[in-house]
Amino acid sequence: MNYGELKAAIANRLGRTNLSAVIPDFVTLGEPSLYHGFQDIEVQVKPLRLRAMLAKETASLAALPDRYLSIDRLTVSDGAGPRSLEYVTPERFANLAPTGFARFYTHQDGGISIEGGTPAVFALSYYRRFPTLVADSDTNWLLTNFPNVYLYSALIEAYAHLKDDARIPTAARMYAAATNALIDSDQAERHSGSTLTMGSAR
Repeated sequence: MNYGELKAAIANRLGRTNLSAVIPDFVTLGEPSLYHGFQDIEVQVKPLRLRAMLAKETASLAALPDRYLSIDRLTVSDGAGPRSLEYVTPERFANLAPTGFARFYTHQDGGISIEGGTPAVFALSYYRRFPTLVADSDTNWLLTNFPNVYLYSALIEAYAHLKDDARIPTAARMYAAATNALIDSDQAERHSGSTLTMGSAR
């Protein structure tokens, strides 16, 4: 499915022909639920953190990477050997006692700071958002493989806009079912030992 087909599916579900100008807003307003989770009285959905959203940065930590969501892990290799670092708050980071090797990192000044400075060899594995849908021909991994996640997140917003409160719980349940099934499937694949190439969130 592409963006144009998604908008047509939303309009078809709504049974309306006069909402083409605002349907993109429903998609946009529904996207935070994908990345930050969704909760109402009846359902709760965790944020998406899928293997297909993983990417890797090895060049610079001065600024957060494009579409950055959260860290999976940060590893360094220096005189103390390769290892993963632990996150601490900026307040604790500022008061760390020098040890001569990196143990911790924090978010600081729009980027990521490593104790003692960024070493020459590091690898940041992080989760990133799927590319924003703009043109009708646009698509991404999530829309191609699990279009119902986009569809029902947008319908929740559409029914709220239309003040059709009776339909919001049904759309929320359908969104929860589609998204939780995706999360469960991704977790099962992680534990099965199958591999995925970094940077598939396209």
